[in-house]
Amino acid sequence: MRNRSGHTGLIIRLGHLDEGIQNEERYTRLSSQVSMASSAALVTGGAKRIGAAICLHLAKKGYSVAVHHNSSSKAAEDLVEVIKALGVNACTVKGDLSNPEEFTQIISEASSQIGPILHLVNNASKFVHDDLDNFDDESWNAHMDINTKAPLMLTREL
Repeated sequence: MRNRSGHTGLIIRLGHLDEGIQNEERYTRLSSQVSMASSAALVTGGAKRIGAAICLHLAKKGYSVAVHHNSSSKAAEDLVEVIKALGVNACTVKGDLSNPEEFTQIISEASSQIGPILHLVNNASKFVHDDLDNFDDESWNAHMDINTKAPLMLTREL
């Protein structure tokens, strides 16, 4: 699948082993054509928890990393300092993924600081505890905006 910019996405359907193997081989060929040292990755929700681990892993592999956050400025800045200490280029990018008007700005800001974004890790999520008694349409929409809509729209923006 190609988006508007011609970037190729990897899609593996469960239950289609042969297709998955072919896609994995194709992905490996594509990956080997791109120098990791010159590759830049944007990790949404990258400041804490799993996102921070992903950022560190990418940095240790030589990727430049844009650590996206919405409200975790201090954690994002601290993580960028750790990544830079590894000798890797990194930056923070603040943005509200529930606001589609910010998608272009997030990618533009990341690109201007670490180079063209070739890799996107859609990790951000709405991190609140909802239970059935309090879960309403507004809460549902907030979760869907962050967890479903934002990854699709950010991928399209690239």
